[in-house]
This record gives sequence, structure tokens and C-alpha cells, in this order.
Amino acid sequence: MNKKGDWLVEEVAKVILAIVLLVLLAYLALTLYQSITQKSQLEQARVHLDNIENIVSSLEEGEKKDYILLSPSGWALYGFPYGEHNVRSCQVSNKPCICLCPETKLPTWKYRSELFGQRIPSQDEIYKEFSESCQSNSACKPIDVGDINVNLASQEISNRAKTSISVNNLIESKSIISISKIDNKLFVIDKNEQES
Repeated sequence: MNKKGDWLVEEVAKVILAIVLLVLLAYLALTLYQSITQKSQLEQARVHLDNIENIVSSLEEGEKKDYILLSPSGWALYGFPYGEHNVRSCQVSNKPCICLCPETKLPTWKYRSELFGQRIPSQDEIYKEFSESCQSNSACKPIDVGDINVNLASQEISNRAKTSISVNNLIESKSIISISKIDNKLFVIDKNEQES
């Protein structure tokens, strides 16, 4: 009876060890996959920005060209300075820049701080944090223009109407943007939004 009991304890220990090792292996595989996927998305974003930069440099005053953003899915195109707030331009230069970064909403901690009675940050502080977060986790390109305006087609094209353009999944639809240069300003319009 003692040998059977020892055998059972040994087998249970082996099974537990095997389960722990399988969980660890699955975790490592998932971490590796996420790392490769993130790197791939960043490379896709850089390629798009290189293409957009080439289009911008070839544009004549008043000319417009269309470009299709196919990937990375779940990312958004932003122009900095963003909005009408005093957000610094590109971190790598003092020029306006265009960025593709994982799509985010503006920080919600502003609203949480109101609830808990903490100091409420100014809009400029919120946009500054947003700009730094986007530019540090994404692909950005300084563009040699006076200003960058990323707009939805339904918005009035102006310095005050700046937003982002989402990159949709290729299966759902492709994001077509229209790029134009007027008065040394770059305008990027979401043509999909214009058609709907």
C-alpha cells in the first residue's frame, strides 16, 4: 500500500509541474506574439508615414492627392500641434508632425480628479500628456509645413477643427485620406467620412 501511495504522490506532483510549465510556456508564447505584432504594426505605421511624407513633398500649392491607409488596424492618424491647445509640435524637432499611434481617447483622469476633489488639470496639460504619450508609443514624422490639420470631412477646414482619423480593419473598410497643401498648411481629410 505504501508503494502505491508514493507512486500517486509522485504522479500528482509530475502533473502539477507539467501544468505549471504549460501555463508558463503559454504566457511566454503570448508575450512573444504580442511583441512581434506590436513591432509589425509600428513598421506598418512608419511605412505609411514615409509614403505620406513623399506625397507631401511632391504636392504643389493647392494640389490634392488621395492615399489609402490599410493598416495598422486600431491606430489613428494625428497631426501635432493637436487642436487649438498649446501642445508642442514633434518631440524630435520643432516642426509640426504627423503621427500614427494606437487609437486612444483623451485621458479620463481629468474627470476622475473632479470626482475625488484632486486638482483638475488644464486642457493644455491634458493635450500635452496626450501628445507625449502618442508620440512616444508610435511612429511620427516631422513635416516641413506651417501647420498640420487632420480633419473629418464634415468639419470645417480650419486651424480650430483638428481631430484624428481612425484606421479601420481592412476587412471592414479601408481608410482613404485626401492630402492637400494650401498656404503652407497640410490638410488631411478622411474621405470615408465624407462619403457616409
